Amino acid sequence: MSVVLEELVLAQGLFLIGILDEWISLPNLSRLVLQGKLEIDDLGSTPTPVFIPRNTPNLVNLALDETNLEYRGFNHYFSRIFNQITTLAIRDFDGDGSASALKSLDKLRNLQHLSLDTIRSTKQVLLKLRGRNLQSLHLSSRMVKNKPKLTGLLDDIAAGKVRGLRIERVIIYGPKASSVERNQDGIEWREDQSRPPFEDFDGR
Repeated sequence: MSVVLEELVLAQGLFLIGILDEWISLPNLSRLVLQGKLEIDDLGSTPTPVFIPRNTPNLVNLALDETNLEYRGFNHYFSRIFNQITTLAIRDFDGDGSASALKSLDKLRNLQHLSLDTIRSTKQVLLKLRGRNLQSLHLSSRMVKNKPKLTGLLDDIAAGKVRGLRIERVIIYGPKASSVERNQDGIEWREDQSRPPFEDFDGR
C-alpha cells in the first residue's frame, strides 16, 4: 500500500508498528519528526520494517526529541536508512535526553546539516564527526556557556584546525558567549532566536 505523505509528525503517545507495516510504502516522505514523550513499539522486529529504503526512499530529514526514543534505540529504528539521512535535528525533551542518536552520528555517512539543543557532552559528539564535511552545525548558546573546552574546539573547527573535520558554517542561537567571540569570521550568532530550529530544520 502506497501512502502519499511528504512530512510525518508523531507526538505524545505510543506508535505501534505491526508485521503488516512492512507492506506500507511512503515514497514521498522526506521529513519525520518525533516529538515529546513518544515510544515506538515495533513488536520485536529488527529493525523497524517501515524505515527501510524500499519503503521510505526519500526520507532524508529527521527531527528527534530524545526522551523515550531509547525504548529501542536510534540504531534499531533507522539503521537501514542511515545513508539517506542528510539533515538531523536533536533536542532534549524537558532537559532529559537519552543520547541514543548522538551515539550513532559517526554512522551517518552522508550527514550535511546537524542541529543540536542538548545538555549532553557536545565536544565528544563533535569529535565523532571526524571524516565528515558538514555544510552547517547549529547549536544553542546554553551548550557553550561556561564550556571552555567546547568553545575552544569550535574555534579550532571554524579555523580549519581539526584534522578530518570540516564544517562550513557554525551557527549559535541565543546570547553571545565571550569565550568564542574571538573567532567571529567562522561562527555566526543569531541572538534573535533562543533555540536552534527543530521541526522545519533544513540547514539554513
